[in-house]
Amino acid sequence: MKSATHHSGLPATLVTARSSLSARIVLWVYFVSGFCALLYQTAWQRLLGLFTGADVRSVTIIVAAYLAGLGAGSLIGGVIADRLSSRAAVRLFGLCNLGIAGFALVARLLFYDLLFLRLHTLAANLAGLMVVSFLTLLIPTTLMGMSLPLLSRALVRSLDEAPQTIGRLEAINIIGAALGALVGGCLLIGALGFDGASYGGAALSALVGVAALAVAPAFAANDRRQPERQGAPAGHSARLWFWSALVFLSGFLAIGLQVVWFRLLSVPIESLAYTFAILVALVLLGDGIGTALGAHLVRRVADPRPWFMLTQSVIMLYVLGSVLALCVLSTRLSDPDSGAHALAAQPFTTQMLLLVVLPLALLLPPNLLIGLTLPFVQKAVQTETASVGRNVGLLQMANLVGNVAGATLTGTLLLDAFGTSGVLTMFALVGLGFALGALACAFPRPRAARCALPLTLALTLAALIALMPSNSRLWAALHGGEPAGATVVEDSTGVTAIIARGERATLYSGGSDQGQVPFLDVHVVLGALPALTHPHPHHLLIIGIGSGGTPYSAGLRPETRSILAVELVGSQLPALTDFAHTSDSAPLKALLADPRYHLVVGDGRQALAHSTGQYDLIQADAIRPWRAGSGLLYSREFFEQARARLARGGIMAQWMPTQRTADTFRQVFPYGVQIGDFMLLGGNEPITYQPEALVQRLDHPDVQAHLQRGGIDPELVRQFVLTQPVVFWTPETPRRGEINTDLLPRDEYFLNN
Repeated sequence: MKSATHHSGLPATLVTARSSLSARIVLWVYFVSGFCALLYQTAWQRLLGLFTGADVRSVTIIVAAYLAGLGAGSLIGGVIADRLSSRAAVRLFGLCNLGIAGFALVARLLFYDLLFLRLHTLAANLAGLMVVSFLTLLIPTTLMGMSLPLLSRALVRSLDEAPQTIGRLEAINIIGAALGALVGGCLLIGALGFDGASYGGAALSALVGVAALAVAPAFAANDRRQPERQGAPAGHSARLWFWSALVFLSGFLAIGLQVVWFRLLSVPIESLAYTFAILVALVLLGDGIGTALGAHLVRRVADPRPWFMLTQSVIMLYVLGSVLALCVLSTRLSDPDSGAHALAAQPFTTQMLLLVVLPLALLLPPNLLIGLTLPFVQKAVQTETASVGRNVGLLQMANLVGNVAGATLTGTLLLDAFGTSGVLTMFALVGLGFALGALACAFPRPRAARCALPLTLALTLAALIALMPSNSRLWAALHGGEPAGATVVEDSTGVTAIIARGERATLYSGGSDQGQVPFLDVHVVLGALPALTHPHPHHLLIIGIGSGGTPYSAGLRPETRSILAVELVGSQLPALTDFAHTSDSAPLKALLADPRYHLVVGDGRQALAHSTGQYDLIQADAIRPWRAGSGLLYSREFFEQARARLARGGIMAQWMPTQRTADTFRQVFPYGVQIGDFMLLGGNEPITYQPEALVQRLDHPDVQAHLQRGGIDPELVRQFVLTQPVVFWTPETPRRGEINTDLLPRDEYFLNN
C-alpha cells in the first residue's frame, strides 16, 4: 500500500529507522561545526588582529565583522531553506562546510601573508580597517550562519515539534562551540599555532561536509513545502517582527554583558591566553545548557511572552547582585600593605575560589537563563511549517545584529561615556522594563499569582540600581582601595586605577599592576641602561608607558631630541595626568612637562609597521610574556620589524623574562650583548658596551639633574652597571633553542610549551 511504503519503495519501518539515524548523525556533525566555529574565531581573530592591531577598537571590529557575517548567513539561509527539500537542505549544509574548510586552508595566506605582511597600510585608517575586516570574514561566516535555518528545515516535521527540535539544534551547536573555545584556546593553538589550528579546523569542517553529503540521501527529496498562503493567520507578520525586536534587544544585552563581565573579571583573574578561552567556554556552556533545558520545558509554556520577559529581568537582577557581591569580596581579600587582590599570596583554597568558582558563579547562571529563552521564542513564532526556515533565519539574524550592536556600542561608545557602572545601570533599567512588560502581560485580567513575581522583580531591581556605586567607587572597591586614595579612569580601551598606599602609588591596568610612583628600580634600569649605552641617542621609540618609569629614565641623556612612547591602554595617560595634578607627584610632573616626550595611544606593532622613520633606540617595556596578547611583542617577526627601523648604530633593548626570549632575540640581531639575566641589547652593527663609559655618561650634570627630578637615585644605575656580567654575541655565535613566532607564541602559551 502507498501509505506503507516510501516513494522509493522501501518499507516504512526501514525509512523511519534510517531517518532517525540520519537525524542523529546530522546533530553530531552540527556539534562539530559549532566546535570549528569557535576554533576559527579564536585563531582568525589573532591572525587578522596582526593586521588591524591589538587595541580594543580593532578587536571589537573583528568580532562585529564575524557576527555580522553570521547574521547575513542566517538571513540568506532563512530565505533559501523553505524552498528546498529536506535532502537539498542537508546537502547544501554539507557544501557550506566544504566551503568553510577551503577558506580555513587559505586563512593564514590571506590574513597574515597578504594583509599583515604586504597590505598593512590599509589598516592605517578606520575606514580601511573596517572594510577589510568585514570583507575578508564575510564568506566563511555567511556559510556558517546558513546552517541553522537549513538544518531546521530538514529536521522539523511538524509545528508541535518545531521549538524542541530547533532548541536541540541550537543547544548542541552552542555546546560544541564551548568545547571549541576551550580545546582550541587552551590546547590546539598552543600546540599547533594559529595557522595549525586553522588547518585542523579545516580537516574537521571537511569531515562535517562529507558526512552531511553522505547522509543527505536518507532525507526526503520530494517534501518541498508550499509557500505560505494568502490566508495566513492574521497578525503573524506583526508577531514575528515583535519577537525579532525582543531577540535583538536580548542579543544586545547578552554581548554587552559579556564585554562587562570580561572587564570585571580581569581584576581578580590575571588575563592569560587561557583565561579568555575559559571565560568564553563558560559563557557558551551556560547558553547551551540553558537552550537544552528550554527545549525540554517549552511544551509546558502556554504563553512565552511573560516567561521571556521575566527571564531577562532575572538575568539583570543576578548580574547586579553578583557585581555588588564581587565588590565586597575584592575588598575583603585585598591586602592594604602588599596591594590589591594579591592572588599569589592567597591560600590555595582562595586561589581556587578566584580562578574556578568565581567565573562559574558569575557567568554560568545568567548565560543559562539567556539560553533558556531561545526555544520559547521559537514556540511564539513557528505557526506555519512552510516558513520554519525563514522564521529561524530572521530570529537568528535579529539576535546576531543585536550582538553586533551590543559589542560595537558597548565596547566603543557606552564604556567611554558612562563607564562600567553606568553601563550596568542602563542594562538594569532595560531589565526593569522587561519586568514591567511581564506585569503588563497579566492584564486585562490580573491575578495575584501572575502579578506577584514581576512586581517583586521590578522592585528588587529598582533597589539594586539605587545601591549601584559610582564608577570610581566600583573600580576602587574591585582593586581593594578606598575611593579617596584612588584615581580611576575608564574608556573603551580599558580601566586604569592608581591606588595610593602610604608614600607609594601602584598603577593597575586590566587588573594587573604595571608599575609604581615613585618609579620601580626595574623600570629605571630598563630605561636608563640602553640610553647610556648608545653614543648619541637622538630619537627613541618606547612601546609601553606603564607608570612612566621606563620612558622617563630613557630620556636621561641631554642629546635626546624626541621620545615617542606608545601605550595600548588609552586610559593610562589621563590617569597619570590626573594623579600628577592631584597628588603633586614630582616624577610624573617631570615626565609630563618635558617637551621631548610624545605620549600616544596605539598598538606598538602597528606603530612599527606604519612608521617610516628610523630610531636610535627602540625598547619594549617590561611586559609579562605570559599575558594574553603579549606574544606579539616577543616574536621573531616583531624583533625583525624593530631591527628594520633602527638607524645606523641603533640599539633594540629588550627585557629578558625567559630563555626563549633570549634565543628569539639572538636569532634576529647579528650583534648584541646580554647584561646579566636581565636585559638584551641588539643591533645591526657591533655594540660598544663599556661600564666605565656608561658611568662617565651617568655622571654628566644634565643626566644627574634629570634623574633627580624624577626622584631617582643615580647610584642605583651605577651599581647595576658595575656589577652585572656581560656576554657579547656576533654573527659567528651559534644560535639554538626554541623561539617565539607570531603564529606560535610559545611563552604566551606556556602551559603547552
